[in-house]
Amino acid sequence: LAGRRTAQHLQADADAGPDISSLKLRALRAVGGPRLRLFGEVRLEGAAGPPPTKAPRRCLEYCGWLLDHPGATASEMAAALFVTEGTRRSNLSRLRAWLGVSSDGKPYLPDAYTGRITLHPDVSSDWADVRRLVADGVNQTQPARLRAALALVDGAPIADAAPGEWAWADRLRTEMAELVRDAAVVLARAERVRGD
Repeated sequence: LAGRRTAQHLQADADAGPDISSLKLRALRAVGGPRLRLFGEVRLEGAAGPPPTKAPRRCLEYCGWLLDHPGATASEMAAALFVTEGTRRSNLSRLRAWLGVSSDGKPYLPDAYTGRITLHPDVSSDWADVRRLVADGVNQTQPARLRAALALVDGAPIADAAPGEWAWADRLRTEMAELVRDAAVVLARAERVRGD
């Protein structure tokens, strides 16, 4: 099924030639487990559970922080997100229910019995896909892969965060914006050389 194609399939398609269909790019966003969209309006796609009625935006931020800080401790998370331990636990429980359980029966947000909080490997983001496509470095990436990476960008990084939300993500926003700008410049130069 097109909706179940893996990131590796899309990368192979990108390497194969310059034409990357919109369908294939959309498929990359929907593969595997839940995917957090960080470009443009922040949203969670492919979750196995229903969205929480309370604090859904905060749950999205928790998911983003966990993707950016895999294996963090509870105290590190509480300090970075400026929350009490009770609030952190409540919102993690909401996020755990929202993400749900994978096809192999494992929760996408396991209980942190080891003291380290780690998402299931199938939980990903559009930002992770962009980085994967240009893993060899922007200057060493083929134009088709640059186009595929840029097609995943729906807007500015974390564009709809209200004041006070995602305060920890300044470095992440900068890194995302810089990579997109660099990819666009390298792609534009390559296409001008080709006469496009």
